[in-house]
Amino acid sequence: VKVRGYLNLKHACRNRAVGTWCNFGSLLGFFGQQGEADYASANDFLATASEYAAATGTTEQTIGWTLWQDAGMGADALTKSYYGRRGFYTAMATGEGIHHFVRELHAPAMPANTLYLGAAERRTVERFYPGFFSADGSTTQHPGFFLRKAISRTADTATFECTFDLSTDPYLNHHRVNG
Repeated sequence: VKVRGYLNLKHACRNRAVGTWCNFGSLLGFFGQQGEADYASANDFLATASEYAAATGTTEQTIGWTLWQDAGMGADALTKSYYGRRGFYTAMATGEGIHHFVRELHAPAMPANTLYLGAAERRTVERFYPGFFSADGSTTQHPGFFLRKAISRTADTATFECTFDLSTDPYLNHHRVNG
């Protein structure tokens, strides 16, 4: 729905100047979630579309939201109960979400992507991607999850080393071949 809706809106607005284009994405587009490959990849598409737009001189933004307490897919009782027990996500109050959205619309500069993480999301990310955040809570400065150790760099090339192990990369636990 998100990808088709985005493409249909882009097509419908192809001959019109759009002042502000804002996609409502999800933090799952950045970090994924077990069992949500279609939802996560659709949200990744929105984030990538915003990055592409920025690279081609168009202003577009994707906000990666967490669950909202009283609106959206996290608002029904079953979903609230499930995620509340798991402790993966903060239930952002609707008023807080509106505040963040209005602030994004009025910011002097619009980044291609913004991600809202509460304490629960930070714990979840750190559990799945150890070392993603620095001790002060900011993101670490490594160039990417798989670009862990810089080996060499020239003006035109960069070589990185990425050693996989099941303690750093537990998502590989059930993807082993021949041990």
